[in-house]
Amino acid sequence: MADATQLTPEEIQQFREQLQNNPSAIAQLDIIEKCDGKLEQATRILARRAGTEEVRGGTTWKTALN
Repeated sequence: MADATQLTPEEIQQFREQLQNNPSAIAQLDIIEKCDGKLEQATRILARRAGTEEVRGGTTWKTALN
């Protein structure tokens, strides 16, 4: 079973193909790829770049969405 918090290289490539005409999305996929597909790590980097403060207090990206 695949880890829902991590994308495989194959999944990243699929997204690249689907979003090839969206430079912003490709740039974000680059960050995810540099984080070895780890979404929680990539989310922190992307949030900082977007000027969003990190959620603190033990909250993860999954619980922050609820």
